[in-house]
Amino acid sequence: ISVDVASLTSDTEKLTTHLNSKDFFDTAVYKTATFKITGWTGSNVTGTMTIRNIAKNITFPVTFANKVYTADFTLNMKDFGIDQKFANEEIQLIITIPVK
Repeated sequence: ISVDVASLTSDTEKLTTHLNSKDFFDTAVYKTATFKITGWTGSNVTGTMTIRNIAKNITFPVTFANKVYTADFTLNMKDFGIDQKFANEEIQLIITIPVK
């Protein structure tokens, strides 16, 4: 899975601009974030998440209901080289993948 990091948005334009800056995702240098699935056991997915060219192995729960896979989990941004004193250390990711 590959995501164009500059496509991420927040509820305010000023915050979205700041998230794209060197302080956070530095989207001018690091264009994409990726996740490569390495395993699926029961209701958990394991894989390698890469943000700002820093790769970490992570595992998170996934549910399936009404023809939709959903994952809801947090990432510690310090693990990916983002250390802001005035921002949340963790971010919540909610991923939904509909199945046809």
